[in-house]
Amino acid sequence: MIRATRSRFRKAPSEKGFTVVEVLIAGLVMVVGLIFIAQLFTSSAARVLASDTRSLMHQIATQEIETIRALQYVHVGTVGGQPSGALIPEETKTVEGRPFRIVREVTYIQDSSYSGPFPANYRRATVKVYLATSSALGPVEMSTNVAGGAQGGTLDITVSDLSGTGVPAAQLTITDTVLVPNVLINASAIRTDNEGKLMVPGLTPDPGGGYNVRATKEGYNPAALNQNVVVVNGTPFTVVQLIIDRLANMNIHVTDQIGAPLPGVALTVTGYTSVSPWTFSQTVTTDGTGTAVLQNIRYSNGLEPYFIELVTPHTPPLQLPSGVTTPEIDPTFLPLPAGKIPVLLDPATTQDVNLVVPSS
Repeated sequence: MIRATRSRFRKAPSEKGFTVVEVLIAGLVMVVGLIFIAQLFTSSAARVLASDTRSLMHQIATQEIETIRALQYVHVGTVGGQPSGALIPEETKTVEGRPFRIVREVTYIQDSSYSGPFPANYRRATVKVYLATSSALGPVEMSTNVAGGAQGGTLDITVSDLSGTGVPAAQLTITDTVLVPNVLINASAIRTDNEGKLMVPGLTPDPGGGYNVRATKEGYNPAALNQNVVVVNGTPFTVVQLIIDRLANMNIHVTDQIGAPLPGVALTVTGYTSVSPWTFSQTVTTDGTGTAVLQNIRYSNGLEPYFIELVTPHTPPLQLPSGVTTPEIDPTFLPLPAGKIPVLLDPATTQDVNLVVPSS
């Protein structure tokens, strides 16, 4: 009788509830789904905002270009730039509550079909618009050409590496301390093109030969003219060629005659050219392993070698290891003073130089 009563209260299989594990799994699936949906909405909102911001940047750049096109030819230039003009090189503007950085550059360009006396008969104005609060969104860039004619003298500048390949984006600085007022042109737009070239017209002729050009680029040695040059009205152009190349390293290892490293040896490393002294001189001292390191120094070749010598004169003088020959250098340097070791250094390399200090 008791068994019959109990059987009436048993639940059918279809009436059983969820277990705790099943509830937890269902909740986890729901949370993951909600997170995914939230990320999807966030990503979509970010893309919409980026698209809206880029559209606004495009509008700003377009307005800037239209403003430049409305200027007279003589005013199309940057304040303190070459060419000089009415445009501010860089400023920040707030548009629709967002800050934008606007960069303006103006350079001369030449029409290859033009054969008149003034070669760079166009000024190219370039506007770059950046979102000031983030670098993730790339800039919008627009350019326009304004016709006219750059009268005066012209520098035809080429910057190349040791192999003769043009070096792009080399920053140029042009000076003349003879003219009054003095000339100083170092605007960011004065840099070489993809072929390592830049034509700079519109310069005041200087019969005294006071123009100098210097080229720099991060990771490269700087280079400048050894002698100032003259520019004249119209043609011919004044041609300037400069060589820069990637920096290198030198590890100097000093031992005695039996190959034991010599710490605490003071060395002078000097750079020379066969024409005039090269402005490089550095004193280094070997460490506990007999090694002295020079980093990020310029290349050297047979015309412009490095020379290494002991700071304190020593008898016998500094030598190369047995079997190692002196590199070939410009005969102008020969015969070499005793104890002065020439070294050639290729660009973008790290060279080990082994030297011997013989026993007295």
